Amino acid sequence: MKALKTAPLRAKTVLAFVAIALFGAGLGGCGTVEKLNFLDRKKNKVIASQGERIPLIALNQKLEVSDVLKGQKFFLPAPEPVTAWPQPGGALDQWIDNLDAGAQLEIAWRKSFGQGSKRGVHVTAPPVAADGRVYVMDAEAHVSALDAASGERVWRTDVAQKTKRDKTAFGGGVAYADGKIFVTSGFRFVAALDAATGKLIWRTKVDAPIHDAPTIMAGNVYAISVDDELLSFDMQTGDAGWTYQALTEPARILSASSPAAAGDTLVAAFASGELTALRAVNGNEEWTAVLSRTSRTNALSEIRDIAGRPVIYKGVV
Repeated sequence: MKALKTAPLRAKTVLAFVAIALFGAGLGGCGTVEKLNFLDRKKNKVIASQGERIPLIALNQKLEVSDVLKGQKFFLPAPEPVTAWPQPGGALDQWIDNLDAGAQLEIAWRKSFGQGSKRGVHVTAPPVAADGRVYVMDAEAHVSALDAASGERVWRTDVAQKTKRDKTAFGGGVAYADGKIFVTSGFRFVAALDAATGKLIWRTKVDAPIHDAPTIMAGNVYAISVDDELLSFDMQTGDAGWTYQALTEPARILSASSPAAAGDTLVAAFASGELTALRAVNGNEEWTAVLSRTSRTNALSEIRDIAGRPVIYKGVV
């Protein structure tokens, strides 16, 4: 009985040894792990390259003027002061000419305006400025108005109205137009505040969080949700208007770009890599350009998001 019992064990031992031997032979073919192969003691080292190695980044390269550009003239407009920055990109077309920043750039004041970025919440809203005030939003959707000269807080309003569903959120921004501050937020709402007092004028709920700051144009408020849907609202009442749905992209960058506008055209960038021009009045599509691949078979880790704001300059985006 003992012989019958030990025979299968010996067979298993032999099979295990053969498997280990085959595994070791396989490892022997790989130069990076040849030390793990205890069955092959040959000093057969694999050399990556015997030829000349070319560095990817040559630190000894010098910048020189191209022969093609020699003798050509360029135009730089005269520097002009900018006293207001009402939109997230400065102006509607998000193009600012040569700025007159002053002789020296020094910190005039530094003030805290609320909750900063931490785990679970992030400050992504860029500040805007108008009428001698700076308007900002912290990580918990508190909007504040600060005196541009001294940094003293004029008013502070909490517009989040947190619920059990929306305890934490991030993203959004502010914009100024016609004496009002327009707010978008990751807490899934769009709101309008009185720029002088901070009093809430209207507040409209949306279905998905909004990560970009709003754009104000032609009596409407425009913003893009995380579902790649461009939303429009009446700036006086907050009533929802037309919408435009781009391809939904699950992978995106934390920040988001605000639409640019020129004339009656609105240009919006989406996380799907699409750049789309729309009629601001009715949302009709004028053209669409895909700046990255949008194949549904690509890995989700491939991020196609357009994080930079589109800029319109002399009819060119």
